[in-house]
Amino acid sequence: MRKLTLAVCFVLLTLPLAAQIETPQVSQSASVTQTIGTSKITIDYHRPGVKGRQIWGGLVPYDSPWRMGANEATTLTVSDAVKIEGKELPAGKYSFFAIPGKEKWTLIINKDPEQWGAYGYDQAKDALRVEVKPAEAPHTEWMRFTIDPTSPTAANVTMNWEKVAVSMKVDVDVKSIVWKDVDKTLATSYGSAANWALDSGERLDEGLAWIDKSIAISGENVFNLWTKARILHKMGRAKDAVPVMEKALKMAEGKVPADFWAILTGTMQAIRKDAK
Repeated sequence: MRKLTLAVCFVLLTLPLAAQIETPQVSQSASVTQTIGTSKITIDYHRPGVKGRQIWGGLVPYDSPWRMGANEATTLTVSDAVKIEGKELPAGKYSFFAIPGKEKWTLIINKDPEQWGAYGYDQAKDALRVEVKPAEAPHTEWMRFTIDPTSPTAANVTMNWEKVAVSMKVDVDVKSIVWKDVDKTLATSYGSAANWALDSGERLDEGLAWIDKSIAISGENVFNLWTKARILHKMGRAKDAVPVMEKALKMAEGKVPADFWAILTGTMQAIRKDAK
């Protein structure tokens, strides 16, 4: 009985140590990232080796979904919306599959990035599919992805393995993305400047112009309308502030915390009082 107890204790003591051992994978993990404009394109995958095996039509069957690597499904992450072979793809993280063929490949971007291999692949979750032609290439023992810029707004994502290369073109609307970021920054900057004018009680005419610019960029919301109404009120234009504040209250009703609603209605009461 004593020997059994000691043996059990030994196993229990060594379990945590065993759980911490990290062993290498046969197909090592890899990642490649490329920036196009201000957008990032990333491929995360595992690199299988040829090892003298027949790859295409052998280890990787033709006409069946393949994980584009080993182990977990390969993933494609794009920080902004892009076009893949001319087809729109929203920003996000996706699994990346292929259906290899002798004359053409179907490349698949799937909305489920968390899956093992292609065993859980569900075509209903495809974000897009494109057809491309494989090309002969120098022998590549360990499968690899590359992302090569072809212009300031485009890149080719290429998979090389054995003597085959497969590429797809990724286009990024760099100008639109940058201008969108500029607009967001300006809206925040104008809004901050307007609020400072309100808090300081100085340069209120400019503050009103700044909040109007912020609204023009980002659209009306509870906060910028509230700021505009208070600036108008502080400028002695309570009657002009009333409809602005009414619009803010209509947007906020049932959608903001009770304490903020109380602040908004308090602002409205003060404006109405001075508007008489």
